[in-house]
Amino acid sequence: MIFKEEPEKLVTEMSKRSIIVGLIISGSALLTGDFPVVIGILYGLAISLLLFRLKYLQIQKALLMDVAGASRYMQSRYYINYLIYAVVLVTAYKNNRLNFFAVAGGLLILKFVIIGTAVFYYVKGKWTNMIKSLEEGRD
Repeated sequence: MIFKEEPEKLVTEMSKRSIIVGLIISGSALLTGDFPVVIGILYGLAISLLLFRLKYLQIQKALLMDVAGASRYMQSRYYINYLIYAVVLVTAYKNNRLNFFAVAGGLLILKFVIIGTAVFYYVKGKWTNMIKSLEEGRD
């Protein structure tokens, strides 16, 4: 899957995979009866997915700007995103109904899914190339 031509598809696909992973993790926490962990994972994942979509929209807007303006715009947006992350983590820390570490883990699920997908496609490409070279050597 090459998403270079269709970035909207990339955002959708990564979001779906993250939701699946988040539901699996929160489902296993639900089986243990640890409700603050379940709510924390879902809260962190929801914020992460919303910020991911917002980043996509910001990049689309920045592509229409000149280089200097886009640089300033994206830099200010990254600071705002980090401020949102800080507010979410402080909220989780101060709220007894949320597990702080579960919220932090929920925020990281999307990042792990993106890295895992990249590693999967890298290994798949290497494996495919190795199989092709072995088949060509046989002929």
